[in-house]
Amino acid sequence: MKNPKRTLVLSLLLSLLASCSLPPVTVEIPDQTIPLPAAIDTQGKVLVPKEGSAFSPPSVVQVKSVTIQGQAELKNPAALSVTLYATDTDPGNITGCTFIPGVNLYACNAGAVKKVSNTLVFSQTKKGPIPITITDTDGVLSRGIMQGKIWFGVQFSNTLTANNELRLKNLSATVKVGF
Repeated sequence: MKNPKRTLVLSLLLSLLASCSLPPVTVEIPDQTIPLPAAIDTQGKVLVPKEGSAFSPPSVVQVKSVTIQGQAELKNPAALSVTLYATDTDPGNITGCTFIPGVNLYACNAGAVKKVSNTLVFSQTKKGPIPITITDTDGVLSRGIMQGKIWFGVQFSNTLTANNELRLKNLSATVKVGF
């Protein structure tokens, strides 16, 4: 016969363990520059650099959530609206991404990579920086953080009259860990 007192104590201990969280871990992500070529018509595609941001992954086992904060700014002022995307997979291995020679970018279908921000609006007088906060909604950031590499991409709606660059700077991921 089971000991009801022992069962109750074990249940309480398991409940406490399940609700425990460890202190968050901070992961610094290197700045990433995404070329925005004027001569290329993106036709709603997401531009993803060939090289992603590589960093030291945290030494944690279980990730509850990831939030990345930083800043976005253009190299040169321009009237431009951009949306950020991310992937934890090399875009060269993603169906729906095509390499664009000469600019080291992939043009990806929007469904092939994950949208991670609202629209950021720049103007002729405001090149940034614009604060950004990216919250992981489907695991792409968590997987990227755990493997130590993530690719950010942009989709922009305005036509550029000259080449430009979007710079993602001071990127820091707060990783909540736990069971």
